[in-house]
Amino acid sequence: MRWTALIVSAIVGFGFVACAQKSGENVAPKWIKGVSDYPASRYITGIGGGATQEIAADNARNDLAKTIGVSVESSTRSQTSAAHSGKYESAFSSAVNVRASQTIVGAEIADRYYDEASQIYYALAVLDRAKSAMRLAAQLSQKEIEIDALLKEANDESDALNKLRALNGAKTALDDRREIAAVLAAIDVAPPSAYLGESDVLTQRRAALRSVKFSVGGDYEGKKLLAEAIGAAGFTLADQSKSDYQAIGYFKNVVRAENGWQWANAILEIEIVDYEYGATRHSFNFEVKESSQNAETAKARALERMRSELPDKLMYFIVSAPADAHSLD
Repeated sequence: MRWTALIVSAIVGFGFVACAQKSGENVAPKWIKGVSDYPASRYITGIGGGATQEIAADNARNDLAKTIGVSVESSTRSQTSAAHSGKYESAFSSAVNVRASQTIVGAEIADRYYDEASQIYYALAVLDRAKSAMRLAAQLSQKEIEIDALLKEANDESDALNKLRALNGAKTALDDRREIAAVLAAIDVAPPSAYLGESDVLTQRRAALRSVKFSVGGDYEGKKLLAEAIGAAGFTLADQSKSDYQAIGYFKNVVRAENGWQWANAILEIEIVDYEYGATRHSFNFEVKESSQNAETAKARALERMRSELPDKLMYFIVSAPADAHSLD
């Protein structure tokens, strides 16, 4: 998960001092029973137990992460309902990644306890809201600077695909910002303000997608797959005389038997041709494999999987992939 490192860096490093129980004492600290010296208005805490100190510490951090995750989910659901009237826009799905990353968040262990009777170690994990919020707010600002720079790059770009590449970068940065904002809203008493340039990113990207016109060529199945994917990705499908680019596809679906199973290997060879310059802009292969005890079923599964994944793969390769990338398998 790309934002795991970001959130971990925002949370690690607070100056709590671990306080182990004195030798010979076995009086359970009050935080074991949920009575904490760390007020909830300033800190988020988690308690964990285990057979070792390390397991107890990990479980305490996980308990703290669950608290943040619940707040993130609640905040995101509220934002989605208010802003989109129940329509789940794809950008909000990034919060799912945030919640997943919470399971490995690193927080400071402020206290430990060993229960001799049960032979279980306990740990108290603590997160300082203000210090973490300060770091996340700085990262939020940096993302906004990145988005603004990519919008400017897109506005200055005359090449349609390069413009779309910059806008895709801005959309990715916007999703990243939403992840940070969701976590920040969960830990800070003053939630971050909305980013005013959000609508510009989404509107310009949709317009840029529609402005790119593709015709299709190749064999029958290749043309059919590409036509569906081009439309699903948001590009405009047009006649060759009205197109900026042609997507050419050649499809094959080969089956081989192995250990009683039939394996279908579906491959779509794709070439993107720029009409203005008469040159190949991109060429790459997209390959998927599926199995069944029936050969025709295996082929149908491979074809269906290719059909469902091709729009995102096509988008990635046309506007985001490194120049030396040639395969989407």
